[in-house]
Amino acid sequence: MKKDIVIPEVKDVYMAAIYDWNNDFNQWDWYVYLINTTDEPLEMPMVVSQAQGIINGEMRLTSELRHSFKEVKPHTAIRVEYLTPDVLVLQNEFLVTFFLNGKLYDKKYIFLAGSIHESALIPLPEIDKKGILAQ
Repeated sequence: MKKDIVIPEVKDVYMAAIYDWNNDFNQWDWYVYLINTTDEPLEMPMVVSQAQGIINGEMRLTSELRHSFKEVKPHTAIRVEYLTPDVLVLQNEFLVTFFLNGKLYDKKYIFLAGSIHESALIPLPEIDKKGILAQ
């Protein structure tokens, strides 16, 4: 029974923190994007996010946020969430669930505490932006 359950491995789907221009406030801000580098659309992706860590010697835990989308087209990215400056010092976790070719996939992506900063930016797959890939 348990041996018959096949859990597919997520490949070519990424979460990235991107330092992007905010037109509303005319400033640069951090956003999290879901990147699809596959040749097929991600159907009904859902992202659940939460941050946790220690600030001033006290354990902090943010509210859990949920985001859902109809699809993420092949070789594109979609903006998921704004990261406020105070959560950048925390460990940020994103649980991503989606259908691809009729199979259900899920993976947890983690940005370690303090890992989101300008000096860590690298070129990202599929999109013409620099960012930080989650582990």
